[in-house]
Amino acid sequence: MRLKLAKSASREVQSLSNEAMLIAYFLRVRAAFFAEREREAAERLAAALRAWRDSAFLDAALRPSRLSALEVARERLADFFPLEALIPS
Repeated sequence: MRLKLAKSASREVQSLSNEAMLIAYFLRVRAAFFAEREREAAERLAAALRAWRDSAFLDAALRPSRLSALEVARERLADFFPLEALIPS
């Protein structure tokens, strides 16, 4: 009788250990998927920040200083209307 109980207890422990191993494997796979998803999200965020910084690099300020308004107007006029081309040398 004791031998039967010992064998059935051994099978139950082995069954539990197999289930525990299966659950541990499932959790490791799940963690790998989540880690990959977070890495992809981080890469997309970094790419978006780089693109934003590159496109905003040459943009004008939202509110330029009044002290430099004359200089900015002169630069914009020179970009559109080159005076050197009109003045004969």
